Amino acid sequence: MNLLGPKKKGNEESSKALDRSMTKRYLFQGTNVVDDNRILRVLVVVIAIATVFNAYNNYQMSHKQRTVIVPPGVSTTDIWVIDNQASTQYLRVMTEFIARTWGDVNAANAGSQMSLLLGMVHPSVVRDRREEWLARAKKLARYKLVSFYIEIPQNQSMEILNNSSMTIEARRNKVVSRHIEDTVKVVYTIDYRIDNGQFWIIDIKERFDDA
Repeated sequence: MNLLGPKKKGNEESSKALDRSMTKRYLFQGTNVVDDNRILRVLVVVIAIATVFNAYNNYQMSHKQRTVIVPPGVSTTDIWVIDNQASTQYLRVMTEFIARTWGDVNAANAGSQMSLLLGMVHPSVVRDRREEWLARAKKLARYKLVSFYIEIPQNQSMEILNNSSMTIEARRNKVVSRHIEDTVKVVYTIDYRIDNGQFWIIDIKERFDDA
């Protein structure tokens, strides 16, 4: 009687069953890996499409948006700048602001006033303007008791020439020791440029006439 025979056959059958079970498990795991890879590829494609779409929207918005730079406290109604154009109201506001910043000066504030205007000057000419305007500030700083301020009537007309310069008239008062010593009519001409929605000063000129 061979006692080892049946036992060996049983072991072979158990081994085959184990192999089939392991094979099924590996096939199942392999299928899951394939499915996971497919999902990852789909997610990558979706993210890529979303990124391109978002970049396109940002590009479109950057070319359509309006850049509005106005002095503090000024309402933005009818005031806009886009590409190389600006509304008439915007140009008037900027003309008055620049004229007053240039004309309302004294020994104490001349340096800061000129620095403020220099921050608005186009990079291509800022070096020349800095030299001229800081020299003006130094000259004004020597006269401690003298100050100037301008008056621009509310209905004062403004002239825009060739979309590159603005002209406005005002009255400039010279004050010495708190007394008005002199009043003259002054014409301010502001040369400017607008690039990609950004307003830049090119030059400021003033011409005096006796009042």
